[in-house]
Amino acid sequence: MFRRIVVGADGSPEGRDAIVLGRLIAEATGAGLTLLRAFPPFLLGSGETMTRRSQVHETERQLWAERRHHAPDAHAEIVAHTNPARALLSHAEQWHAELIVIGSKDDVPLGHSALGHTGRRLLDGAPTAIAIARRGLHREPGAEFREPGAELSTIAVGYDGDIASERALEFADALALAAGAELHIHTVHEAPIPVLLRGEPSSPALLQDLRDGARSGALEVARRAARTTTVEAEVEAEVGDPGQVLRGASEHADVMVIGSRRWGTIARLVLGGVGEALAADCGSSLIIVRNAPVDHDATTAL
Repeated sequence: MFRRIVVGADGSPEGRDAIVLGRLIAEATGAGLTLLRAFPPFLLGSGETMTRRSQVHETERQLWAERRHHAPDAHAEIVAHTNPARALLSHAEQWHAELIVIGSKDDVPLGHSALGHTGRRLLDGAPTAIAIARRGLHREPGAEFREPGAELSTIAVGYDGDIASERALEFADALALAAGAELHIHTVHEAPIPVLLRGEPSSPALLQDLRDGARSGALEVARRAARTTTVEAEVEAEVGDPGQVLRGASEHADVMVIGSRRWGTIARLVLGGVGEALAADCGSSLIIVRNAPVDHDATTAL
């Protein structure tokens, strides 16, 4: 599916989560995997106990240990840079990578993911999809290399029929095919807003009719999408707040895939309201797909 995946391995527990997610996707898709550690181009210590050489050596030692435990087949590289996001973007371009994987913010529950400062910076300029690994993934069974247990078994995708969700569906379908995973398509219609009729609020019966109609419409959108996928997909249609519904759905998946509305310098304009809700707290690993066509020449699954 991809030629190269670049992982931001920053030495934190969340960075190790990113390594494991990157390895799982690379194993499923046959992509090459690069672990990148950016470290400050100046000494963090003081006195004679710390030298530039020892700083580089310690950074390499830590990265090599993480590689040995979680992704021994990966290429590992360290780079002196003050901006980890810019270093990741530079190396993703250098390696012609199609996916950047990073760790989550550390203030969400285990099993959840959230977009942090580095992720926000990546959204400003990344020409690739961005994956945020769920917290605690590197501690789950199978996280260490060749230990049974870890897999991508359920891929969920938020779909509403627009071009951004079409790209997300293409990505999720290809990943599900490569990983042998289940694909779940979730379509959510906003809950009907009560209106006044002759000065009186809408009746409960009318509101229920509106909700039933909205769900039927959402179900048809999801079913049409399922007819276009390579793998057989389960469809789910609900009426409610899309962000909350998809967040709940993500708790039953290994990865939730969403599209970006457009790239820009303001994250809300990039993600949209639903994306913002999931970026703040997703119940699984989260993949944000750029709003551009999939490179079919770079895939094996499409």
